[in-house]
Amino acid sequence: MKYCPECGIKLEEVNGHYETNKAKKPSHKRSGFLTAAGVLTIVAACMCFIIGIIGILLFIQGEYTYGPYGEHIHQPEHLLAGLFGFFAFSFGLTSGILILKRKIFSLVMIGLTSMIAGSILLVIVNLISFVLLGTPTIVTVVISIVFTGVSKKEFVS
Repeated sequence: MKYCPECGIKLEEVNGHYETNKAKKPSHKRSGFLTAAGVLTIVAACMCFIIGIIGILLFIQGEYTYGPYGEHIHQPEHLLAGLFGFFAFSFGLTSGILILKRKIFSLVMIGLTSMIAGSILLVIVNLISFVLLGTPTIVTVVISIVFTGVSKKEFVS
């Protein structure tokens, strides 16, 4: 089965040639904004996965400071940032797929905001990690939010 390159409608085969039904063709064309937003969201979700790994590793490894008895101090905020990074990854990946499929706009926005929150939580772990991973993630997600908001009419309820 072939699909129309402009609107995505299934083309029907008649005598070996594919023809479209003009009555079914939507009146508007799809923009490339949602495709770009979906890809950017999946890239940002991968960055959130890296944030989760860094947070968990920093928690397991312990800080380079020692407690009163000479033991490594484990910071619970590292665990929190790591777990929220994995949570943001799962929501971000789901949002990226839903953007590409043009479905469930409200869930997409929840996933995008959870990725921003996961990136901001990286500040409590380490400022350098936030600058290296959090800032690009936030910028990428904000661009995805703008592209998604501009093309909101293309979403199917």
